[in-house]
Amino acid sequence: MYIGYGRVHDRECNSKWITDKVQLCITICCGLTLSGYDPSLHKESLFKIYSRLGWKSFWISASKICRFFSAIVGGDDLSQYCTDFHELEQIGSGNFSRVFNVLKRMDGCLYAVKQIIWQLHYDTERRKALMEIQALAALGSHENIVGYYSSWFENEKLYTQMELCDCSLSIIKSSQTLSEGQVLEAMHQIATALQIIHGKGVAHLGGKPDNIYVKNGIYKLGDFGCTTLLDGSLSIEEGDVRYMPHEILIGKYDHLDKVDIFSLGAAIYELIIGLPLPESGPQVSNLREGKLTLLPSCSFQLQNLVKVHMYTISCPS
Repeated sequence: MYIGYGRVHDRECNSKWITDKVQLCITICCGLTLSGYDPSLHKESLFKIYSRLGWKSFWISASKICRFFSAIVGGDDLSQYCTDFHELEQIGSGNFSRVFNVLKRMDGCLYAVKQIIWQLHYDTERRKALMEIQALAALGSHENIVGYYSSWFENEKLYTQMELCDCSLSIIKSSQTLSEGQVLEAMHQIATALQIIHGKGVAHLGGKPDNIYVKNGIYKLGDFGCTTLLDGSLSIEEGDVRYMPHEILIGKYDHLDKVDIFSLGAAIYELIIGLPLPESGPQVSNLREGKLTLLPSCSFQLQNLVKVHMYTISCPS
């Protein structure tokens, strides 16, 4: 129902394929963490327009943007959302947002549209909403990143039109057990997405099964609300504490690329055990130290691969 498993299923019993996939994941992750990050290489590669316009300080006072667009849009104009889209069903929600499956009237295609209540007293939520839009727009199109199409203000709400996916990995995990081949495929494809965004000087900081989506058997990284720049020049909004390494919890932000690798490893570990990670306790402490309980259902190769992800945060660049 959710994803096309056939492509993976045909190969998951092939030990050579698993070995090759593990090696490929290690190569990608080592390339992300061991090659080091030189901020000077990326200062002009992302958000250069925003930086030149002073957007870094503009994010801090996001209410300015709200007032600016309120003057343009107004609350009584014909709704662009209702005019352009036919709303089919709600497919997600957050504290200040809702996500809908919609049909665009012009092209007859299905999309996901996120609505965020903009008249909030929480500047943090406003910054996160704008950061997601700006990050998705700047990163461009890639098959392992949820696609972005447009955004607009309307009736005191911020709308974002995005690619519609089948579901998230958390939904799949709750309904069925993923095979080792499927877990490896997810790890490889999301590591590829991280390679792309790190190459543009960006850290995701929101890696978890809820934010990994699936469409036609392709795994995609989504929810860029915690995104920041690797050089530390923007404020940092920490993601879900369950998927954060110890260094982030004590305010050390020196290696944000490695934080993303750790989060991916924690997410994959959760998929393997089939249970949600607790926020605290011995299991989480051991996870942050790379001390994982042996999992008889998984190959030694996969378990070692997860340990590599847990260990990269403590390795020097």
